[in-house]
Amino acid sequence: TEIYTLSLHDALPICCLGGGTGITDEDAVHSLLNQYQQAFRTKDAKKLADLYTYPIEIDGASFENAEEAAFYYTLSFEFLTEVHEFELFDRTLMITGSEATAEVTAKSKITLLGETLEDNVPGILMLRKVESQWRIAGHVGIE
Repeated sequence: TEIYTLSLHDALPICCLGGGTGITDEDAVHSLLNQYQQAFRTKDAKKLADLYTYPIEIDGASFENAEEAAFYYTLSFEFLTEVHEFELFDRTLMITGSEATAEVTAKSKITLLGETLEDNVPGILMLRKVESQWRIAGHVGIE
Protein backbone atom coordinates (compact mmCIF):
# COMPACT_ATOMS: atom_id res chain seq x y z
CA THR A 1 0.00 0.00 0.00
CA GLU A 2 1.33 3.41 -0.96
CA ILE A 3 0.04 6.65 0.60
CA TYR A 4 0.64 10.07 -0.98
CA THR A 5 -0.38 13.53 0.17
CA LEU A 6 -0.48 16.44 -2.27
CA SER A 7 -0.89 20.10 -1.37
CA LEU A 8 -2.90 22.59 -3.43
CA HIS A 9 0.33 23.98 -4.87
CA ASP A 10 1.44 20.52 -5.99
CA ALA A 11 -1.97 19.69 -7.44
CA LEU A 12 -1.52 21.88 -10.51
CA PRO A 13 -2.44 19.94 -13.65
CA ILE A 14 0.16 17.47 -14.81
CA CYS A 15 0.69 18.53 -18.39
CA CYS A 16 3.84 16.93 -19.64
CA LEU A 17 3.87 13.33 -18.45
CA GLY A 18 3.63 11.67 -21.82
CA GLY A 19 2.33 8.16 -22.23
CA GLY A 20 5.50 6.18 -21.77
CA THR A 21 6.21 3.51 -19.22
CA GLY A 22 7.79 6.12 -16.93
CA ILE A 23 4.40 7.27 -15.62
CA THR A 24 3.72 5.98 -12.11
CA ASP A 25 0.35 4.95 -10.71
CA GLU A 26 0.47 8.06 -8.53
CA ASP A 27 0.97 10.27 -11.60
CA ALA A 28 -1.80 8.46 -13.48
CA VAL A 29 -4.27 8.86 -10.60
CA HIS A 30 -3.51 12.58 -10.29
CA SER A 31 -3.98 12.90 -14.05
CA LEU A 32 -7.39 11.18 -13.76
CA LEU A 33 -8.42 13.54 -10.96
CA ASN A 34 -7.30 16.52 -13.05
CA GLN A 35 -9.35 15.23 -16.01
CA TYR A 36 -12.37 14.87 -13.71
CA GLN A 37 -11.96 18.47 -12.50
CA GLN A 38 -11.66 19.79 -16.05
CA ALA A 39 -14.65 17.82 -17.34
CA PHE A 40 -16.82 19.09 -14.49
CA ARG A 41 -15.61 22.69 -14.93
CA THR A 42 -16.49 22.61 -18.63
CA LYS A 43 -19.71 20.62 -18.06
CA ASP A 44 -18.48 17.93 -20.47
CA ALA A 45 -20.96 15.11 -19.81
CA LYS A 46 -19.34 12.65 -22.23
CA LYS A 47 -15.84 13.19 -20.81
CA LEU A 48 -17.12 12.72 -17.24
CA ALA A 49 -18.90 9.51 -18.20
CA ASP A 50 -15.76 8.21 -19.95
CA LEU A 51 -13.80 8.47 -16.67
CA TYR A 52 -15.93 5.88 -14.84
CA THR A 53 -16.05 2.08 -14.62
CA TYR A 54 -19.42 0.40 -15.20
CA PRO A 55 -21.84 -0.45 -13.75
CA ILE A 56 -21.68 2.50 -11.31
CA GLU A 57 -23.95 4.39 -8.94
CA ILE A 58 -23.92 8.19 -9.17
CA ASP A 59 -26.06 10.30 -6.85
CA GLY A 60 -28.21 7.27 -5.99
CA ALA A 61 -28.88 6.27 -9.61
CA SER A 62 -27.36 3.18 -11.27
CA PHE A 63 -25.82 3.32 -14.73
CA GLU A 64 -24.82 0.34 -16.84
CA ASN A 65 -22.68 2.23 -19.37
CA ALA A 66 -21.12 5.56 -20.32
CA GLU A 67 -24.02 6.53 -22.58
CA GLU A 68 -26.49 6.36 -19.68
CA ALA A 69 -24.18 8.35 -17.40
CA ALA A 70 -23.52 10.97 -20.09
CA PHE A 71 -27.28 11.41 -20.60
CA TYR A 72 -27.70 11.87 -16.83
CA TYR A 73 -24.94 14.49 -16.69
CA THR A 74 -26.29 16.28 -19.77
CA LEU A 75 -29.67 16.65 -18.04
CA SER A 76 -28.05 17.70 -14.75
CA PHE A 77 -25.96 20.36 -16.46
CA GLU A 78 -29.12 21.97 -17.86
CA PHE A 79 -29.79 23.27 -14.34
CA LEU A 80 -26.17 24.18 -13.69
CA THR A 81 -25.84 27.58 -15.36
CA GLU A 82 -22.15 28.04 -14.66
CA VAL A 83 -19.23 26.35 -12.95
CA HIS A 84 -17.10 29.21 -11.67
CA GLU A 85 -14.70 26.92 -9.82
CA PHE A 86 -14.30 23.20 -9.18
CA GLU A 87 -11.10 21.83 -7.70
CA LEU A 88 -10.04 18.71 -5.85
CA PHE A 89 -7.28 19.61 -3.42
CA ASP A 90 -5.62 18.27 -0.26
CA ARG A 91 -5.36 14.96 -2.10
CA THR A 92 -4.33 11.87 -0.18
CA LEU A 93 -3.94 8.75 -2.32
CA MET A 94 -3.89 5.16 -1.12
CA ILE A 95 -2.91 2.79 -3.91
CA THR A 96 -2.93 -1.00 -3.52
CA GLY A 97 -2.36 -2.87 -6.76
CA SER A 98 -5.26 -2.11 -9.11
CA GLU A 99 -7.42 -0.41 -6.44
CA ALA A 100 -7.03 3.06 -4.98
CA THR A 101 -8.82 5.72 -2.98
CA ALA A 102 -8.34 9.45 -3.19
CA GLU A 103 -9.39 11.45 -0.16
CA VAL A 104 -9.87 15.05 -1.29
CA THR A 105 -11.49 18.33 -0.47
CA ALA A 106 -13.78 19.50 -3.26
CA LYS A 107 -13.96 23.27 -3.56
CA SER A 108 -16.74 24.52 -5.78
CA LYS A 109 -18.50 27.70 -6.79
CA ILE A 110 -21.43 27.12 -9.13
CA THR A 111 -24.58 28.87 -10.29
CA LEU A 112 -27.52 26.49 -10.05
CA LEU A 113 -31.00 27.65 -11.06
CA GLY A 114 -29.88 31.28 -10.76
CA GLU A 115 -28.35 30.93 -7.29
CA THR A 116 -24.58 31.01 -6.78
CA LEU A 117 -23.37 28.45 -4.27
CA GLU A 118 -19.91 27.97 -2.77
CA ASP A 119 -18.75 24.91 -0.89
CA ASN A 120 -15.72 23.08 0.49
CA VAL A 121 -16.55 19.47 1.24
CA PRO A 122 -14.46 16.40 1.99
CA GLY A 123 -14.91 13.50 -0.37
CA ILE A 124 -13.56 10.14 -1.39
CA LEU A 125 -13.13 8.75 -4.89
CA MET A 126 -12.79 4.99 -5.27
CA LEU A 127 -10.58 4.13 -8.24
CA ARG A 128 -9.85 0.98 -10.20
CA LYS A 129 -7.22 0.19 -12.81
CA VAL A 130 -8.94 -1.36 -15.83
CA GLU A 131 -6.85 -2.52 -18.80
CA SER A 132 -3.91 -0.38 -17.53
CA GLN A 133 -6.09 2.75 -17.23
CA TRP A 134 -7.24 4.25 -13.92
CA ARG A 135 -11.00 4.88 -13.77
CA ILE A 136 -13.43 6.16 -11.14
CA ALA A 137 -15.37 3.29 -9.58
CA GLY A 138 -17.42 5.47 -7.22
CA HIS A 139 -17.37 8.61 -5.11
CA VAL A 140 -18.85 10.04 -1.94
CA GLY A 141 -19.33 13.74 -1.21
CA ILE A 142 -17.72 15.14 -4.36
CA GLU A 143 -20.47 16.71 -6.49
